[in-house]
Order: sequence, then structure tokens, then C-alpha cells
Amino acid sequence: MRRLGLICMLALDRPGPLDLLALRRALAAVAPRSGVTIERRKALPSETALIVGIDRQPFAVHVTPGRMPDREYDEAVRGNLIWPDAADAMARHAGLATVCGTHPPEGQTATVAQAAALTRLAAAVAQATGAVGVYWAGTRRMIPPARLIEGAAELERLEWPADLWLGYRILGGERPGEALHLGAETIGAEAYLGCELRIDEAPVEDMIVPVRRLFAAAAVILAGGGIIEDGMPVETPAGGWRISIEDEGRGPPVARLAPAGAGRRSAG
Repeated sequence: MRRLGLICMLALDRPGPLDLLALRRALAAVAPRSGVTIERRKALPSETALIVGIDRQPFAVHVTPGRMPDREYDEAVRGNLIWPDAADAMARHAGLATVCGTHPPEGQTATVAQAAALTRLAAAVAQATGAVGVYWAGTRRMIPPARLIEGAAELERLEWPADLWLGYRILGGERPGEALHLGAETIGAEAYLGCELRIDEAPVEDMIVPVRRLFAAAAVILAGGGIIEDGMPVETPAGGWRISIEDEGRGPPVARLAPAGAGRRSAG
């Protein structure tokens, strides 16, 4: 079976073929410096099938009537801290646009390059179709289309929308008589950075706080070339961190983010 690259699904409020003129206009708006080619492929009258090249990366684009697969939809809207209204926004969607790399990226640099190109293309599809929700495969959550379009604009400014590409899991929970005690860990960062990132549990006022800190650190690391070293400082708008790499031999290594100035935590 042929392996594919990164995948993004967009829920549409109505079915119907994709307007190619609208797509070209959207591409010119969200990716003005990207070289783009578009080839039509055979499809049913109610569908659209394209091969789109952007930034020398080939993608398949398929627009069909129908809803997002139940597994992805249910997983993406359940307990979505970043977009709590996802289920309401997508409840009645009736079309689906799937955008995927035609080849899997090989290595961290290639993964980042394909993710950037996919972000630009998917943002243009979202703008051209009036998408109502976006699911980046592997992140386990839905994002609003406006955030995807904003992420494409960030790439034009040489910023990295890590929150679009990575998933997260919450660590910890409530403690009797205490504030929330939470941390967070990335899902999928290994493909981009060679390891997962983790912020250990600490008192927070809101569950989203450790997630935002995690994504801010990931964006800074990506902007620095995706290099992670033990003891490396990471400065974000929300504060400074220091990395401690741990590899227990079970799964990918983990880069722990401790507040700068805190004592180093030993492995094991």
C-alpha cells in the first residue's frame, strides 16, 4: 500500500466541486511567494480531484460530499480546550476537503518543509471553500479555519505555527484543596524535533496554560532550526525554559522544559 505524507481534512458547510478560480485567488493571497501548479484529475461531477504543487511539494486535493469520518470527527471535537465550540461549528457540515502529501517526508527537515507547504495550501482551500473546521491528522483535535489562515500568514513572517502541527495531552489534574496542578506533553513532535516536549505539572489557573506554554516553546525551537540539546535555554514570550533530555528507551526521547533558574531534574 502506498504511503502518503502529512494530511489535513477540512469540513465544509456545503458539498460541491471546488472553484479553481477561487482557489488560485486564495493561493495568491495566503502564499504570494510560493510557486504553484494545479493539475485536474478525473472525478465525479460533484467532486474535485487535483494534484497541486506548492513550494516544490506535491499534494493531492480531493473535495467530496459527505462528512468527516466519525473516528477523526469524534476525537477532534471531544474535550477540545483550544476550540471548545468545535462541535457546534461543525455539527451540520456536509462536505469534506482532504489535502495530503503524495509522498511521506523523510527526516525532520523534510517534515517541517512539507508541513509549511501543507499549511499554505490548506489555508487557501479553507478560504476558497468557506471551511467550518480543520483537522490536522495526528493532532487529535479540530481548529477553526481562521487559525489555519493566520498560521499561513505567520509562515510568511518566518514564524512557525507549531500549534497547528502538534497535538497535546494534559498531565496531572486537581488536588484536594489545591489549585489545578497540570503539565502537558506534545503528540507528534518527534517527527519535527526528534523528541517529544514536556512541561511538568505545576499549579495553574486554567487547563489551557501548560498547552500554550508548550506550543510557544515548540515554535521557538522550530524557528531556531529544530535543534534540541541538553541544557539548552528556550526563551518564549511567556518566560524562559531550560531543556533536560531524557531517554528511557521506551518510545521517543522527551525534552523536559523546566523554568529557567530551576534546579536540573535527574533522569530515572
